[in-house]
Amino acid sequence: MAAAFVSQGAFEQLLYASAIFGGPADDDATDSAVHVIYDLNEERGLSEGERETRLRDRIVKRIRLGSYDTADIEWLEIRAAAMEDAEVLRMQPFGEERILEFARCVVNASTPETDFWTRREIAPDELHLMLRESVGGRERETRHSLLSA
Repeated sequence: MAAAFVSQGAFEQLLYASAIFGGPADDDATDSAVHVIYDLNEERGLSEGERETRLRDRIVKRIRLGSYDTADIEWLEIRAAAMEDAEVLRMQPFGEERILEFARCVVNASTPETDFWTRREIAPDELHLMLRESVGGRERETRHSLLSA
């Protein structure tokens, strides 16, 4: 279906998406459906691992945009629970930013902590990444949950 959809012209795609996923008054649902169909078409022939990576990237993008839902969080939580310490230690929470790291370790605290990016609570005894770093000459300690990793 996705291949047939993308082979149509833009106007026909809009009509089909409106008819299937929303209606003329529901532009958000129609627009979202078109993006999903294009993603499905592009993923044909990819390995399971490649599809999993693309799905993760889409979920992370939705979280950054604030348009995520509970299914997105549940999907991430399942994968986070299966992470091994080595995977957590490879996490690069600040990307390419120039940060001088003093310490990096997987820990579980005895008191609640706050995830640096998501601001969600990290429960006592929940494994997470702890970084001690210097940014702009100022030392700080940040915590990053498995969900963030």
